Amino acid sequence: MKSWRLVDALKNDKFQYTYFAHKINSFDTAPKKLLASDSRLRPDRYALEQGDLSKAGVILKDPHTEDLNQEVEVSKDLRFELQVSKDIWELESSSLVPSPSI
Repeated sequence: MKSWRLVDALKNDKFQYTYFAHKINSFDTAPKKLLASDSRLRPDRYALEQGDLSKAGVILKDPHTEDLNQEVEVSKDLRFELQVSKDIWELESSSLVPSPSI
């Protein structure tokens, strides 16, 4: 009895993914209704899979896909300060309401 077997490599596989990776990321095996956040719906990813690198790059520079390029920024005015008398850390910020004194 075999517990597993080696599957032949896929022909013309540019990314050298395993058989499992191809199946799990394929539209063929996807649920009927994909979530809007599913990366299989991204046009830049589809263009990349089709081998159209220039189109994939143009899509990423498109203002409509700006959310794909944004980095999460941490607000610089947030800081933690030690309240020695209370022996706890509190988050202080000009945009937050200060906690009441005990």
